[in-house]
Amino acid sequence: DRRGVLSRIGGRFLEGSRGAAKIMGDGSSCPSSKRSGGRKTIRELEKGSDAIARLGLRLESLYHHIDENELQGLAEAYAAIVKRGDIVFLSGELGSGKTTFIKAVASAFNLDPRAVRSPTFTLINRYEAKEIVLFHLDCYRIDAETLANIGYFDLPTEEAIVFIEWPENVLSAFRKVDWLFLFQIPEDTMTVRDLRVYRHHQTN
Repeated sequence: DRRGVLSRIGGRFLEGSRGAAKIMGDGSSCPSSKRSGGRKTIRELEKGSDAIARLGLRLESLYHHIDENELQGLAEAYAAIVKRGDIVFLSGELGSGKTTFIKAVASAFNLDPRAVRSPTFTLINRYEAKEIVLFHLDCYRIDAETLANIGYFDLPTEEAIVFIEWPENVLSAFRKVDWLFLFQIPEDTMTVRDLRVYRHHQTN
């Protein structure tokens, strides 16, 4: 389960506001616009706007210097938590692990991970498991208006789990998001990743 995965990651996992302060203060930098193809990541947007708060998201967990196997283990653990109707943003520079994460989630739902490909040109992929449908969007080349034009809002998203890569380009189309997974390649190494997880916070 998720706790078992977290215990294996050990000291590189911290949860809650104190954990956030410790990891964010470790000198690691945010993804550069050069690495991300000249586009701002949500982490950069967060510095100058209320995008995160507007979407109802709060920082829940941080994972520091996790390798590919640990990233896949986390994806499988979160697959047991996300639910039908959830919208999941995945933000991070090119090659930071977004599609790898979705492949592991698909595998947890007994789908063939080899069938999961970033829909760079098709824009929307549909993966149908026995008990759930996954929609996978790549918004690198589109904006909020295009998202509407390709029929996203006609999809039965309330009966599926939606994963959106490069959500920065379509933020204005959403008032609420259930999850944000923010991937970062540390400056000191290319073999591990840092991951910040934001979750929607219900307000009274």
